[in-house]
Amino acid sequence: EQAVGRVCAEMIIPYPPGIPVLYAGETIQPDVHERLLHIREHGLKVQGAADGSLSLIRVYRMDSNRVSVDDMP
Repeated sequence: EQAVGRVCAEMIIPYPPGIPVLYAGETIQPDVHERLLHIREHGLKVQGAADGSLSLIRVYRMDSNRVSVDDMP
């Protein structure tokens, strides 16, 4: 829920069909967030995500001269 507007740091690929919903480097838009909630609520299998339950999504954190990764709910 807190990841909307953040930059995703992993690929999120529901299976089936095996087509990525998010790529690393892509901003998490509200419509994609809704789709991720649907995937999570229906217990679909997810590839590429560090947390297959989609309770957390890895996002980039950008500090002044450094980029790091956070896990966001």
